[in-house]
Amino acid sequence: LTCPKAYADCPAMLEWQEKLANGANVVELGAGIGVVGTCLAAAGGNIAITDLTTLVNNAVVPNIVRNSEESSEEETCPQWMRDASTAKDAAPCKIGRGWAGGAVIDWMIPLDSQLSTDVISDIDVVVGCDCFWITR
Repeated sequence: LTCPKAYADCPAMLEWQEKLANGANVVELGAGIGVVGTCLAAAGGNIAITDLTTLVNNAVVPNIVRNSEESSEEETCPQWMRDASTAKDAAPCKIGRGWAGGAVIDWMIPLDSQLSTDVISDIDVVVGCDCFWITR
């Protein structure tokens, strides 16, 4: 997580930077092509990068795969990410110090009908960047 220099010593920001570096479980809403989520994964977070089906399958997943690395035998993807991943033909991938996976989330449908209670309870923080709403 980054912030303007004036807030660089903000205790809350420093706490979240540390949590992220230590594998915080994050959901990015309305990710578009997944730039923010990919960067958060590289910094150490376990990120479910979410958007509508078309974006997840045609933008998020290809970008995750392009940025992925081979993981070693002792590095395993967190279970909640495997459970949350709904992206077609793509399991979560190792990126930098963390993990990223694509998941379809439609804001018009209740979250608890899209993700299990176990997955939802494992989420530490929800982030969004430049999100906008398109009505149907």
